[in-house]
Amino acid sequence: MKLNRYFFLLSLIFLFITPVIPGMVIIKPFEGYFIEPNKLAGAHTLGWGGTFSALMTGQDTLQKNYFKTLNQLQERTHHPYKIFWHEEEAPEYIYRLLKGTTPNDILLEEVIKKINESAHIEQKELMKSLAQITFDPKTNAKNMQLNHDAIKLSKKLTQKGHRVIIADNYSGEAADRLRKKFVDDLMPIPMMISGEIKTIISPEFYKKLFAKFNFNANECILILTEEHYKPYAIEAGIPAARIIMYKSGSSISDTERLLKKQFHLAF
Repeated sequence: MKLNRYFFLLSLIFLFITPVIPGMVIIKPFEGYFIEPNKLAGAHTLGWGGTFSALMTGQDTLQKNYFKTLNQLQERTHHPYKIFWHEEEAPEYIYRLLKGTTPNDILLEEVIKKINESAHIEQKELMKSLAQITFDPKTNAKNMQLNHDAIKLSKKLTQKGHRVIIADNYSGEAADRLRKKFVDDLMPIPMMISGEIKTIISPEFYKKLFAKFNFNANECILILTEEHYKPYAIEAGIPAARIIMYKSGSSISDTERLLKKQFHLAF
C-alpha cells in the first residue's frame, strides 16, 4: 500500500512540475500551466509570430504534439494553461489555433509574409495582423487577389520583352508554393527569395537584389504593394519617380495605363 502511494505521489510530481516533453517549460505556480513560447520553438520563434509560423508551416510537427499533449493534460486535470510572451498573454487566436483551428493552406504565404515583416511592426500590431489574416476570409481573399493580379501583370510585361523580377520577403517554402501556383508558365522570370540573400525588406534587400540580377537602380521600375517599403527602395538608390504603387483594389489596367503614361511602356 505504501509503495502504491509512493508511485501515485511520484506521478503527480511528474505531471505538474516536470516538462511534459524535453524542451518544454511548464510550471504550475497557480491553478494553471504557463508556457514561454521561446522555450518551445527555439530559433524558429519571433514572438507569437515565430510560434505561429512553426506551427502553421508544419516544419515542427513536434510542437503540434506538444500542444496536443497540453490539451489532453488540461482535459484530465481540469487545469487551464496560459501562454505568455514577455509577460504578455497570447491573443485568443493562438489558443484557437492550438485547439485545432487550423487555417486554410492558402493563408500561409501571407501569414509568413507578416511574420517576416515583424521587425517593422509593433508586437501588438503583428498579433492583430496575423489574427486578421488567419481568420478573416475577406482579408485573405483580397491579399490573394493582389498576388494573382501582380503575377498577371508580370506575365504581360514579360511577353512584351520587359525583364521582370518577382521579389518579396516570403520564406523559401512559401515562395516555392507561390511559384508553383502562379508562375510556372511564366518562366524564365527570375524569382528572388529573401532567404537566398539573408535579409528582410530593407535598403540592403534592394541593393542585393540589384547585384544578384545585375540591375541598374536608376533604370529599373519598381512596382510596390506596400507603402512602407518605399523609403527603403529610395535609400537603396531607386529614384522616387520610378516607383509606383499597386494596391489592393487597383486594377491591372490602371497600372498598365500608369506604366504607359509615365514610362512609355508598350503592352
